This record gives sequence, C-alpha cells and structure tokens, in this order.
Amino acid sequence: MVNSEFLSHFVPLLPYVVPPVLGAGGGGLVGRIMADRSMERARSRNDEKLAVLRNEYETANRKLQAQLDRASGVHQLRVEKEFKALSGIWEKVVETGRVMAGLRPFLDIASDEEDALGVCPRAVAAAISSIRQGGV
Repeated sequence: MVNSEFLSHFVPLLPYVVPPVLGAGGGGLVGRIMADRSMERARSRNDEKLAVLRNEYETANRKLQAQLDRASGVHQLRVEKEFKALSGIWEKVVETGRVMAGLRPFLDIASDEEDALGVCPRAVAAAISSIRQGGV
C-alpha cells in the first residue's frame, strides 16, 4: 500500500514532474510516441483527402476528354462533308467550262471584215453612228 503521507507530498509536485516525462521538453518517450501517432493520423487523413481529390480530378478529366473527342469528331465530319461537297462543285465547274468552251470555236473562221456570226462590225458601227447623227 502506498503511504498517504507520501502521496500528500507527491501530488503537488505532479505538474512539475509529468510534463518533462510525457512531453517533448524533457525528450520523453511517451511524448514522441504521441507525436508520431498524431503525425500518422494526420498523414492518413491527408492521404484519404488526396485520394478523393485525385479521383475527382480523373473523373472530370475523363468527362472533358470525352467532350473534346466528340467535338473534334463532329468538326472532322463537317470538314469531310464540306470537302466532298466542294469537290463535287468543282467537278461541275470544270464540266461547265468544257461545255462553254464547246459553244464557241477556238479559231475564228470568218474574215477580218466579219465576225463569227457573219456580221461586219464596221458596218454595224457605221449604222449606229448614222442613227445618232439623225440620218438613216
């Protein structure tokens, strides 16, 4: 049994004896163990928060990548469709040029005095001039 007289002298000294033994001030083993456990709990909490944040980031990144892929796919389809349409238009333009070239001869066979339709440009110009001057 513990002597009550010893306890009566020892209890008032506890505030001075316990902190160096338990705390870091005295380099106490218990204080270091408590600090290590506290750090381990904090590290564990931070790792859990980091895992949650990483998961949220990866989810958002996948969603954005899917949207980007869809948008670029739509753009690519639009460009391909426009290219096909323009190719068809240019084919028709080239064909129209060929047809138009066939409507007029490459070489004029008429004489210098007549054009391809057999009309003398000088005679037309003289007739217009005489009409303007009031004489027919």
